[in-house]
Amino acid sequence: MNGNAGYLHVFNWPGEEMTLALIASKVKSARLLATGQKLSFRQEYNGRQVLSGMPAEPPNLYVSVIKVKFDGPFKALIERHQAAWLDGNA
Repeated sequence: MNGNAGYLHVFNWPGEEMTLALIASKVKSARLLATGQKLSFRQEYNGRQVLSGMPAEPPNLYVSVIKVKFDGPFKALIERHQAAWLDGNA
């Protein structure tokens, strides 16, 4: 984390969409660091942030970095149990 920005290091590229779990902060913007490509995002229930509009193939073969800016300092949700965010009990 750097102020209101976080850097996601993605080793296993998920394809065109990726879900981030247990995030209380709202995403304001997201972009691929290597190319500057802006990504779409939406906030769902239980702290799920979904990044979309990503290329099918990773920008970097080994690790791709996504810069995410939040509306304020990053805050995570505290999970009640390991899969709480999946069943709506986060």
